[in-house]
Amino acid sequence: KILLTADLHAAWPCYDWIAEHAAKFDLVCVAGDLLDAAQWSKLADHTLRIDHWCRNLPTPLALCSGNHDGNDEPLVFESLAMDKDPDEATTDRLRQMMLADHWMDVLGADRVVTDGQSRLLKVGSARLVVTTIPYNAGGRVAESLWEKGAALREASGAPWLALHHEPPANAAVAGEFGDEFLQWSLEAHRPDFLLSGPLHRQPYAGDFAAKVHDTWCFNPGQPCIEGPLENEPPNHIILDLKARKGTWDAVPLKSTKRIRRPKSMGVS
Repeated sequence: KILLTADLHAAWPCYDWIAEHAAKFDLVCVAGDLLDAAQWSKLADHTLRIDHWCRNLPTPLALCSGNHDGNDEPLVFESLAMDKDPDEATTDRLRQMMLADHWMDVLGADRVVTDGQSRLLKVGSARLVVTTIPYNAGGRVAESLWEKGAALREASGAPWLALHHEPPANAAVAGEFGDEFLQWSLEAHRPDFLLSGPLHRQPYAGDFAAKVHDTWCFNPGQPCIEGPLENEPPNHIILDLKARKGTWDAVPLKSTKRIRRPKSMGVS
């Protein structure tokens, strides 16, 4: 089983909940907006905290960047305040992040599929191709990742899950918003599954899952960042590859009873 979520926006109780429950899953996926641009002055502390979270998660992890994750301009850590003076190891880690093309590149490890990769993973007793598309990736960069993912699926026969922060335009998971170019990529390459954000309330107005071409697209939504719901688990979807079923587990908007809604993906 795979835990799918997005748009955590430096909401640390959400990260803590995932860490506490990660061992129940074969893979954890976060489709962008790990950071929160409204808290940019705490960038150094927040990137270090996410780095520590990634390295200590007991389950393999896949991440892609979102519009809050600093893709539009280089990050400068020296000018940012920290809660306490860093030790030598922390300073070295910050330096690695600063010198990398993107700070998330440093998070990569055998068990972490970070931004801009296509890899074949063992997920429980099965195999899964995972592709992570960086936010605002240029056409050539994104296309090379799509092509590599498609080649891995063809060679392995494994299902293929892609992470892309924005959902495909005009789908039930996006409403009237979303990425029009992603529609073309899905039509051309047809991954089995796609995880996106960042339209926090769209699953309530539309749906948390919708089939676009041959791809099941997911958006868990994340209204917990918009209100005093710090004790609630983050919105997430549990994808059961064997049963081909996705179950949305979400914060309620109009009641106190948490939403749990299953949807069958049909026969592969």
